[in-house]
Amino acid sequence: MPVSLELWLQHLLDFQLA
Repeated sequence: MPVSLELWLQHLLDFQLA
């Protein structure tokens, strides 16, 4: 089951903000 693009983007944003 592929990860939702929305979730992926949210994770990416969190990673950049971290």
